[in-house]
Amino acid sequence: MEPGKSQDASLSAPPGTAPLRLEAAGAQNLLDSRTGSESLRLAPRSLDALQEHDCIRYRFVSTGRVESWALRQPASAPAPRIPETFVFNNSEAVTHAARAGFGIAQFVELMIRPELEAGTLRPFLREHSLERGALWLVLPQTRRTPPKVKALGDFLARLVEEDEAGAR
Repeated sequence: MEPGKSQDASLSAPPGTAPLRLEAAGAQNLLDSRTGSESLRLAPRSLDALQEHDCIRYRFVSTGRVESWALRQPASAPAPRIPETFVFNNSEAVTHAARAGFGIAQFVELMIRPELEAGTLRPFLREHSLERGALWLVLPQTRRTPPKVKALGDFLARLVEEDEAGAR
């Protein structure tokens, strides 16, 4: 399974791919802290407030480009400046750094649902969350999908559906 958008015409994706919801989140203890510099420790309450926080960003290995945060905002509004306090080229490292309280980050909600449910990560600015891309099961185009591959695809689709239903 691959996040994003399938661009290879020789590959196909079955219908019903799941949209990826993006959530900004930080460690519960970081966002609730009342010690130290209080204005920097509390969850941002606006997009403009993001620039006052330590932000953890993801860098694409293939291009070297730092991923932009996808945020819902008025069309006429300028994009908020998101600091690059820490930049990792591994999504697990981004998750670990956020959980450890190094800063705030934007995640695919599906990937951090266990942390959200456990309360180790807390979302904020949910009114600005967006869906971007989808989760695709990418297969080579063939006349007949091997039964084991079809079974795996069906199993993964059920997991995503159950996970989505559980999040509602």
